[in-house]
Amino acid sequence: MNPLRPVARDAAAPPGRQPFTARAAVLMVLVGVFAFSAFVVLSTYAPDLKAGRDGRSHALSKSAVGFAGLVRLAEDSGVPVLVSRGKVRGPGGGLRVLTLEPGLDPDAVASTLDPDAFSGATLLVLPKWQVSPDPRRSGWVVRHGLIEEADLAPLLRPLRDRIGVTRRQGGGRATAAGEAARGLLDLGEVDTLQTISGSGWTPLLTNERGGWLLVQSASRPALFVLSDPDLLNNQGLRSPRRAGAAMTILDYLRAGGPVVFDVALNGFARSRGVLKLAFEPPFLAATLCALAAALLMGLHAAVRFGAPQTQGRALALGKTALADNSAALLRLAKREPAMAEPYADLTRQAVARAVGAPRSLNRGELDAMLDRLAVKAGHPAVASGLTAEASRVTGVAGLMTVARKLYDFRRGMSRECD
Repeated sequence: MNPLRPVARDAAAPPGRQPFTARAAVLMVLVGVFAFSAFVVLSTYAPDLKAGRDGRSHALSKSAVGFAGLVRLAEDSGVPVLVSRGKVRGPGGGLRVLTLEPGLDPDAVASTLDPDAFSGATLLVLPKWQVSPDPRRSGWVVRHGLIEEADLAPLLRPLRDRIGVTRRQGGGRATAAGEAARGLLDLGEVDTLQTISGSGWTPLLTNERGGWLLVQSASRPALFVLSDPDLLNNQGLRSPRRAGAAMTILDYLRAGGPVVFDVALNGFARSRGVLKLAFEPPFLAATLCALAAALLMGLHAAVRFGAPQTQGRALALGKTALADNSAALLRLAKREPAMAEPYADLTRQAVARAVGAPRSLNRGELDAMLDRLAVKAGHPAVASGLTAEASRVTGVAGLMTVARKLYDFRRGMSRECD
């Protein structure tokens, strides 16, 4: 045996064998339909599925400057809490918390502060720290220092009344007192405590040095501003004392109502679109009906029509094509009734040859001879009668009737078609 002899390859698959079974083809179609449907649905609701783990200052963030801890603390304290991605509908009252951050559109902030947007009280939490996402840990942030006053000024512009920010350098323990404190609040260690001041505001919470921490607008009594976010954010709630102070502030402002953390201003608004309308009531029923109709149409087409037919030549060859083309020309010219008499002559000549009629007979003598033979053979039709009936044909229906009789006459007289 030659060791260098090439190994014979497997025989090719027999011709006509399908590469996939019917079951495999059906499974591939079902998987494709499911994958496409899932892609459309997830693409439609992708903005609403954001987890908010971007390290920014909002109620979905679990970073140091986020407020997810306050949401959890309020829920565990038995307070009705809602993280809203759009307009809040329902009974009035309660507290809406808006957390500002650098880069927000001042016009969007102004429209959010519109009294018609929310019927209860609104707490505006000012930002303090300049942060960026931590490249080593997802959802964490790296602090770069305090926010510049130039970046903070556009966020304060929609407040109408003038307001200024003052920061105490360094850290230290802080206390707060005032109407909102309901006594004395121990804020613990606060790094660079931020206070505010200005005209048109009523202080509700001040620190031991008289700096304003929580103020109420004199022109819009339902609007409140908190100067330092570290009193409510995640890094501030690590202190049990500050967590208790945060709940004291919320309880005072909500006045027994629910607390709504609005994240639409931070870019998590629930978007609207045509596809969402198709996937939500009341249009969901119409979408399901359309999908069911499409499925039934596909099943009906697959079962009824089966495999597609192979396409033939545009111009067929042979006698059949010639006969079909000739018939089409006659039909187009509407000359079918005129074919009755020539067909009767051809039938007479064929019968004459079959019975051995002399060629010297004229048409009348031939018809008489064929009539006698037809009567003798017991045939119901005679040649002269069929010839006369063929001359009176005026339509396609009459042509078909005479042609059938002539065919039966020829078969009965010559027996060549049996």
